[in-house]
Amino acid sequence: MQRSCIRILVLTGFLCVAGCQSLEQFFQKPDVAFKSVSLKTMSLYDATAVFSFDVNNPNPVGATLQNLTYDLAIERKSIARGTAEKGVKIPAKGTGVVELPVCITYADVIASLAELAGKREVAYDLSGAFNFLGVAIPYHTEGTLPLPKLPAISLKKVHIADISWTGAALEFVLELKNANDFGLDVSGLTYDIAMGGKSFIHNQTRSNISVSPNGTATVTIPADINFIWLGKSAYDVLSGKSTGYEINGEMLFNAPGAGEKRVPFQKTGKVPLMR
Repeated sequence: MQRSCIRILVLTGFLCVAGCQSLEQFFQKPDVAFKSVSLKTMSLYDATAVFSFDVNNPNPVGATLQNLTYDLAIERKSIARGTAEKGVKIPAKGTGVVELPVCITYADVIASLAELAGKREVAYDLSGAFNFLGVAIPYHTEGTLPLPKLPAISLKKVHIADISWTGAALEFVLELKNANDFGLDVSGLTYDIAMGGKSFIHNQTRSNISVSPNGTATVTIPADINFIWLGKSAYDVLSGKSTGYEINGEMLFNAPGAGEKRVPFQKTGKVPLMR
């Protein structure tokens, strides 16, 4: 009985080896080459990176990609790994394109939204294997991915609606510029606006500001200025056609699942005084 078991095991092992040798003789490994990466459904908080590969099948029959494994690291930190079930058929002696979408949450990549102000891209490293008929074909690619941009804010103009020896009615017009291919919403602003080296207004707004893709939006802030409090120098600032300004504050964002986020901003320049 024991001899029969041994014979069966030896025979099974022989058939397995023979089967593997036959598979290797008749099935040539497809060639996998990284093609490109693009970002889809991008926002200020996350994006889907789509990695594309060219797969060349040298065999006289079609080959089906069963799955592919992946491990994506951003700035040397692994943020996503797993197995993507594909079932993609690569034609006989032909080339097919295989796409691997991976979701990236920027909170896993940067410490805060404020870091976006000084960072344009992040380094990525992607590795894994394509699996055909139990044959694993390893791959590896690395490069950079662009980060979304925070809106730029500036003081576009100051409209002097009324002015007297004691005060003035002003309208500060702020402009927010969005350099992204997607729209974004700013849920509010805190601001301190100074002109001619003198602080004219310090306040906040909780009104939502929607900025279209690669577009601009304006916010008009009315303010009554008292020259008795601010002094004659404030009157002198408003007497010209333009003046230097500085604006400091915070942009408020409602990040999905993370609550309110505040991003500081600062801008200096020259602003026209309109009457």
